[in-house]
Amino acid sequence: MPSPLARVLSSGRTSRGSTLMELMIAIVVVGVLAAVAIPAFSTYKKRAYLSEGTANIQGIMEAMQAHFVRFQRYLPALPLCPPAPPANIGQKQLFNLALCSADWRTLGWTPDDAVAFQYRTFSAYNAVGARVFHPVSAAPPGMLCPGGKCYGLDWSTEVSANLAVMQPWVVVEAVGDTDKDGAQVFIRTNNINNRTFITPDDTY
Repeated sequence: MPSPLARVLSSGRTSRGSTLMELMIAIVVVGVLAAVAIPAFSTYKKRAYLSEGTANIQGIMEAMQAHFVRFQRYLPALPLCPPAPPANIGQKQLFNLALCSADWRTLGWTPDDAVAFQYRTFSAYNAVGARVFHPVSAAPPGMLCPGGKCYGLDWSTEVSANLAVMQPWVVVEAVGDTDKDGAQVFIRTNNINNRTFITPDDTY
């Protein structure tokens, strides 16, 4: 029969062994949870950013439509606002109209919160309200139209190439790197078919 001292020592070794095993199991469990939770959180965060971009381009489009109703023309193309991407890619920054172009301030639209995207527009009008280009023949700077199609439109059929009769058009775009992978995401809409889509252009 083991002595009381032997029983105590044996009990201590068992206790220490169990504690170490429990700690190892806990570490494994935490690792598994982290492996599942981190990608899920990243996906959730990206979806939230995409929802922000979609809502904001619709808000900008509504402001553009209101401007058209009042002045019978859209504003000329608006450059990126905010002018630079967030300091930390994949994060958000304040939308400060004071840092954007005068035409952005004329439009007067601001988001409800900080933004992960930069926003810009393209339209057929120059600074004095004249129709000056068509995407098939003379696209504005920054607008790429492979095969005559860009931003959800076949410009050769949906919008007349004749500047004199061309339907007034405007495109609103959000651009940003939402997941720090170095690839920019583009969310776009236009006033012709009102489709909202994400890069590539044929993904609606």
